[in-house]
Amino acid sequence: MTDALQVEQSAWCSTQDAQAVHRLHRSAVAKAWSGQVRPETVEHFAAHQGSAGSIVANYNASGQLVAYGVLALVMPIVSRFAALLGADPARVCVLDGCAVDQDWRGHRLHEAAIVERLRLATALGRPAAVATVAPQNLPSLRSLLRAGFEVRRFALLYGGLPRFVLYRPAEPRLAAPPCELRLSMHDVGRHQQALAAGWVGHACCQSPDGDWCLDYASSDKRQETAGATARSDAS
Repeated sequence: MTDALQVEQSAWCSTQDAQAVHRLHRSAVAKAWSGQVRPETVEHFAAHQGSAGSIVANYNASGQLVAYGVLALVMPIVSRFAALLGADPARVCVLDGCAVDQDWRGHRLHEAAIVERLRLATALGRPAAVATVAPQNLPSLRSLLRAGFEVRRFALLYGGLPRFVLYRPAEPRLAAPPCELRLSMHDVGRHQQALAAGWVGHACCQSPDGDWCLDYASSDKRQETAGATARSDAS
């Protein structure tokens, strides 16, 4: 078995080593394009401990940290996003950062970090989740959408960085609603307008010419799909 496969199949664990997490974070920032990753201090990671939050980590066979995911539970950022989305702050968590070592990308560790944090938060009574992502960060956006998140808002966050705000309800949809609006990922202005008008982004797709797009449904259509799914589960 390769070292990469050992990482993928190994269990995630919590870590309090804020220094190691910060080193991997700085490496990710150095290799990212401008605005992709918000720069954080070591104090940011140290604050996500105890009842306030948690950091999940994955190590290779040599004990090197190759991926981490930050989870905020009882912190001001949770209350702010809950208010923005009209959610119950006592039942919401925030996925507050994630990075994968450059040499270990391509093994879906980012997606695994999402799943692990959702599992942990649900066990702690916070089954709904919020995350943010740069509109051009297609790999992270696709991972979040596959995990049941929906694009609900557009905002300038973290000192003016453009971000999609995604929400995963406590009972996420099991099937994507039909596409009613398809926008190129390059057209950030139209995404901003659509989200301000109440559209909900739910899936990425690639056009015949290779352009990546985000599919939207109206909030009414999304609720119809969710209701049909619930009725199907009950039958």
